[in-house]
Amino acid sequence: MDCKHEFLVGGIVEGESGRLRLIGRCCDEMIRIGDFFESVYDYEDTVDADGHELAHRVNSVAVRLRVVGINAYGHELQALGEGMTGALDLEGSGQELVRPGLVMGGELVAANGQAQPTDAKSTRSS
Repeated sequence: MDCKHEFLVGGIVEGESGRLRLIGRCCDEMIRIGDFFESVYDYEDTVDADGHELAHRVNSVAVRLRVVGINAYGHELQALGEGMTGALDLEGSGQELVRPGLVMGGELVAANGQAQPTDAKSTRSS
Protein backbone atom coordinates (compact mmCIF):
# COMPACT_ATOMS: atom_id res chain seq x y z
CA MET A 1 0.00 0.00 0.00
CA ASP A 2 1.30 3.45 -0.91
CA CYS A 3 0.61 5.58 2.17
CA LYS A 4 1.54 8.95 0.70
CA HIS A 5 -1.00 11.61 1.76
CA GLU A 6 -3.03 9.20 3.86
CA PHE A 7 -4.35 8.77 7.39
CA LEU A 8 -5.20 5.22 8.47
CA VAL A 9 -8.36 5.35 10.59
CA GLY A 10 -8.14 3.14 13.68
CA GLY A 11 -11.10 4.51 15.59
CA ILE A 12 -13.66 7.26 15.98
CA VAL A 13 -14.24 9.18 19.22
CA GLU A 14 -17.86 10.20 19.70
CA GLY A 15 -18.54 13.59 21.22
CA GLU A 16 -20.91 16.52 21.30
CA SER A 17 -18.70 19.01 19.47
CA GLY A 18 -20.19 18.31 16.04
CA ARG A 19 -16.67 17.51 14.85
CA LEU A 20 -15.40 14.16 13.77
CA ARG A 21 -12.41 12.96 15.85
CA LEU A 22 -10.40 10.17 14.28
CA ILE A 23 -7.71 8.13 15.98
CA GLY A 24 -5.11 6.65 13.66
CA ARG A 25 -1.74 6.89 11.95
CA CYS A 26 -0.29 9.44 9.56
CA CYS A 27 1.49 7.80 6.64
CA ASP A 28 4.31 9.25 4.52
CA GLU A 29 3.32 12.92 4.35
CA MET A 30 2.84 15.34 7.26
CA ILE A 31 -0.76 16.37 8.00
CA ARG A 32 -1.30 19.98 9.13
CA ILE A 33 -4.15 21.99 10.59
CA GLY A 34 -6.00 23.48 7.62
CA ASP A 35 -5.37 20.51 5.31
CA PHE A 36 -8.33 18.94 3.52
CA PHE A 37 -9.01 15.25 2.95
CA GLU A 38 -10.79 14.64 -0.34
CA SER A 39 -11.60 10.93 -0.24
CA VAL A 40 -12.14 7.93 1.98
CA TYR A 41 -11.41 4.42 0.73
CA ASP A 42 -10.14 0.94 1.43
CA TYR A 43 -7.42 -1.22 -0.06
CA GLU A 44 -7.78 -4.67 -1.53
CA ASP A 45 -4.73 -6.95 -1.58
CA THR A 46 -4.09 -8.96 -4.74
CA VAL A 47 -1.23 -10.99 -6.18
CA ASP A 48 0.02 -10.45 -9.75
CA ALA A 49 1.04 -13.21 -12.17
CA ASP A 50 4.61 -13.13 -10.82
CA GLY A 51 3.46 -13.62 -7.22
CA HIS A 52 4.05 -10.01 -6.12
CA GLU A 53 1.59 -8.63 -3.60
CA LEU A 54 -0.23 -5.50 -4.74
CA ALA A 55 -2.68 -3.21 -3.00
CA HIS A 56 -5.41 -1.53 -5.03
CA ARG A 57 -7.58 1.32 -3.83
CA VAL A 58 -11.26 0.31 -3.81
CA ASN A 59 -14.59 1.83 -2.83
CA SER A 60 -13.30 5.41 -2.99
CA VAL A 61 -15.89 8.01 -1.97
CA ALA A 62 -15.50 11.79 -2.19
CA VAL A 63 -15.49 13.80 1.04
CA ARG A 64 -14.44 17.33 1.95
CA LEU A 65 -13.07 17.25 5.50
CA ARG A 66 -10.79 19.94 6.92
CA VAL A 67 -8.33 19.28 9.74
CA VAL A 68 -9.20 21.72 12.57
CA GLY A 69 -7.27 20.08 15.41
CA ILE A 70 -4.47 17.61 16.01
CA ASN A 71 -3.66 15.87 19.29
CA ALA A 72 -0.84 13.41 19.87
CA TYR A 73 0.94 12.14 22.95
CA GLY A 74 -1.12 14.42 25.20
CA HIS A 75 -0.33 17.62 23.29
CA GLU A 76 -2.19 19.86 20.85
CA LEU A 77 -0.06 20.08 17.69
CA GLN A 78 0.00 22.08 14.46
CA ALA A 79 1.05 19.02 12.44
CA LEU A 80 1.18 15.23 12.68
CA GLY A 81 4.42 13.85 11.25
CA GLU A 82 4.89 10.81 9.10
CA GLY A 83 4.41 7.56 10.97
CA MET A 84 2.96 9.29 14.06
CA THR A 85 -0.24 8.13 15.72
CA GLY A 86 -2.68 10.72 16.96
CA ALA A 87 -6.15 12.19 16.81
CA LEU A 88 -7.47 14.47 14.07
CA ASP A 89 -10.48 16.73 14.57
CA LEU A 90 -12.28 17.23 11.26
CA GLU A 91 -15.13 19.41 9.99
CA GLY A 92 -16.94 19.28 6.69
CA SER A 93 -18.98 17.04 4.44
CA GLY A 94 -18.78 13.26 4.38
CA GLN A 95 -18.26 12.63 8.09
CA GLU A 96 -20.86 9.85 8.00
CA LEU A 97 -18.78 7.93 5.42
CA VAL A 98 -15.72 7.50 7.65
CA ARG A 99 -15.34 4.36 9.74
CA PRO A 100 -12.50 2.43 11.40
CA GLY A 101 -10.39 0.43 8.99
CA LEU A 102 -10.72 2.90 6.13
CA VAL A 103 -8.15 5.34 4.81
CA MET A 104 -8.54 9.12 4.53
CA GLY A 105 -6.59 10.45 1.61
CA GLY A 106 -6.13 12.32 -1.57
CA GLU A 107 -3.86 15.28 -2.03
CA LEU A 108 -3.69 17.30 1.16
CA VAL A 109 -4.32 20.92 0.30
CA ALA A 110 -4.14 23.81 2.74
CA ALA A 111 -7.04 26.22 3.16
CA ASN A 112 -5.31 28.65 0.76
CA GLY A 113 -5.64 26.08 -2.02
CA GLN A 114 -1.89 25.57 -2.44
CA ALA A 115 -0.37 22.10 -2.43
CA GLN A 116 1.59 21.38 0.71
CA PRO A 117 5.40 21.18 0.65
CA THR A 118 6.53 17.60 1.09
CA ASP A 119 10.00 17.93 2.59
CA ALA A 120 10.67 18.79 6.22
CA LYS A 121 12.99 21.69 5.34
CA SER A 122 10.23 23.62 3.58
CA THR A 123 7.95 23.43 6.64
CA ARG A 124 10.37 24.91 9.17
CA SER A 125 10.31 28.62 9.96
CA SER A 126 13.61 30.49 10.06
